[in-house]
Amino acid sequence: MKILVIEDEAAIRELIIEMLEIFGWESVGFRSAEDALQELKKAIFQLAICDLNLPGMRGTDFVRYCADRYPGIKHILTSGSNCDEVKIQCLEAGADGFLPKPYDVNQLNEMILSITNGESQ
Repeated sequence: MKILVIEDEAAIRELIIEMLEIFGWESVGFRSAEDALQELKKAIFQLAICDLNLPGMRGTDFVRYCADRYPGIKHILTSGSNCDEVKIQCLEAGADGFLPKPYDVNQLNEMILSITNGESQ
């Protein structure tokens, strides 16, 4: 499974990619939703892990955009805000899961397995 990691903060983006590597997930990182959309024109991904608050296109807008054009992609939105309102906003936009920051490697892996029905790497 190929995973898009969309996070504007480079250190966090690299940490997420390292966390995914622990469980053998293949991932590619981007600093913006717009950059990730360019990659989606060239490659197939099964999952996107996307920060909610990005410069330019927000994570919820990315999810909505992909729903019409790339319906096979599952989405996990992340945010430093851990309130129910933010989680509801993300899920209503079409995200398959929501992870409040900070989260650990096991929480990330469990979320991936949950929304992909245990699909193998």
